[in-house]
Amino acid sequence: MPRTFGDFQFFDVREIAKIMGVKERTITQWLRIGKLNGKKFGGKWYATQEAIREAFDPKYSSQPAEPTKTKRSAPWLTKEGREKRKKEQEQGGGGST
Repeated sequence: MPRTFGDFQFFDVREIAKIMGVKERTITQWLRIGKLNGKKFGGKWYATQEAIREAFDPKYSSQPAEPTKTKRSAPWLTKEGREKRKKEQEQGGGGST
């Protein structure tokens, strides 16, 4: 059940995950990287209905949709990182025959 504060309804991670049909962990990641706007209160993440609409329905968004960059622990997981790694291996990985 969403929490109401003034004119706003706040949904927690569990409620958003149920609405979107994804795992709670996914919603938490989206909140951390900014794909979904929300706030943390008392150690729990919350998002408004408006924030959920803006994140997943472009017609409600006040800004044009842009791809979200995520932090990656391994740089070779990105296209640029793989290309850089391949070049480095080609330059230094010749070895002796």
